[in-house]
Amino acid sequence: MMLCRLSLAALAALHPVSAMYRVSPSLKAPMVPMAPLPSRIIARGNGMLQARMLSMPTNEYDLSTISGEVEAGKAVLLDVREEDEWNEAHVSFATHCPLSALEGTGVPKNVDMSKKIYVHCKKGLRAQKASAILGGAAGGAEVIPLKEGIDALLDYGFPNAK
Repeated sequence: MMLCRLSLAALAALHPVSAMYRVSPSLKAPMVPMAPLPSRIIARGNGMLQARMLSMPTNEYDLSTISGEVEAGKAVLLDVREEDEWNEAHVSFATHCPLSALEGTGVPKNVDMSKKIYVHCKKGLRAQKASAILGGAAGGAEVIPLKEGIDALLDYGFPNAK
């Protein structure tokens, strides 16, 4: 994680997953901790901000192998939806840790960070946020946000615990 200069208002206006931006340190604003990920924000002479996309690292995965990796003890499937969503339906072998808890405490005690961690939610946004938190806090852990949400995982054939 690196520290960058950017006002919180400017950062929030750029993208809802603001922890996914790398920022030029030449900006004159309070220091904000940021994860070094897919974009660079540069200051222009007229005081305007401009975002430039960088190549984004791809996390390759195959849904057909996730359950086997979890059952073999090589990976963890982390569900970051809130308690009421979890109670409605969840994958039987998933570990529950709501995003709200991750934002408050960082790495949960019930997740083995030495394993590959697949993170999912309802549609993908919270999985991205949780992955940024876990990746920054765990230093080197392989954290993979799934673009598929709970409905897609259950439709694919992952076992429903409800």
